[in-house]
Amino acid sequence: MGVGRLGRHWRLLPILAPGVFTASFVAAALLTPGYSHVSQTVSIMASPHAPYPWVLGTGFALYGVFVLPLGVSLHAWLAQRGHSRAGALVLVLMTLYGMSGILAAILPTDPSGVVTPTGVAHDVIARVGFGGIWGTIALTALFAWTLPGERKVALVSGASAVSTAGLALAFQSGLWEGVEGALQRGFFVTTIAWVQVVSVVLRPQSDQHAI
Repeated sequence: MGVGRLGRHWRLLPILAPGVFTASFVAAALLTPGYSHVSQTVSIMASPHAPYPWVLGTGFALYGVFVLPLGVSLHAWLAQRGHSRAGALVLVLMTLYGMSGILAAILPTDPSGVVTPTGVAHDVIARVGFGGIWGTIALTALFAWTLPGERKVALVSGASAVSTAGLALAFQSGLWEGVEGALQRGFFVTTIAWVQVVSVVLRPQSDQHAI
């Protein structure tokens, strides 16, 4: 297999990432008796006291690996349009996002009412990962708006950045007690949907420049 063909297959992974994560999440929820999609966060299904923590843990890890090539594609997309520094920054942010998924599988969250160093590390990693993906989306929206022919990417990214920020702020505010799980799902959906759409839009352009 040539390097160019390998690169094209590698760039398929971000397109598959949302489906892989969603499948692991649905399976984990079905295997966790009494789990509430409204009030409980996603990560609790990967905590040590969950019946099958490895199911969601595997989903976290695979998703983290699968999204990494999107950073490479976004870097190339911006660099080819004269924004190499922004492309490098986006690559770093996407790498943080992908690595946070992998580390979230290795360092699971704490069960309710328990605080451990591992759980604290999980929470920090989750926030770093969120900052990585939100920064990527916002920068993509900003630069795509200035580029000819990229209005679709700009609009999708702008809508995702605004909705993700609103849902995340509501989640962190503590004012919506009892629906934290629903709010978290909201910004999970807006981010993984962005990954899906932008990966599909950029893939043909990335293939044209594959070696």
